Amino acid sequence: MEHNHQIAHFLAGKSPHTLMLFHHFINEFEKIGEITIEPTKTMIGISNANKRIAWVTQLGKNFIHVVFPFRQAYHDNMCFQK
Repeated sequence: MEHNHQIAHFLAGKSPHTLMLFHHFINEFEKIGEITIEPTKTMIGISNANKRIAWVTQLGKNFIHVVFPFRQAYHDNMCFQK
C-alpha cells in the first residue's frame, strides 16, 4: 500500500522512543474506533469515517507533536497550544 511506504518515510531515522510514542498514539486511537492514517506532504493525518480528527505535525527526538482541531482556543491551560 502506498500510504504505508509514505508513512515509513516519515518514521525513517526516528529514535526508538519516538517510534514507540507514535505507535502508542495510533494504537490508543484505534481503541476508540476505526481510523485511517494518511500522509500529506508535511504531516500525517488521522481520520475517522467522517473527518480528519488529528494531525501528527512533528516527530522529534523524544516527542511527537499532534494537532487536534478544536472549535475554540483554550489559552488558559498548559496542555493545548491550538
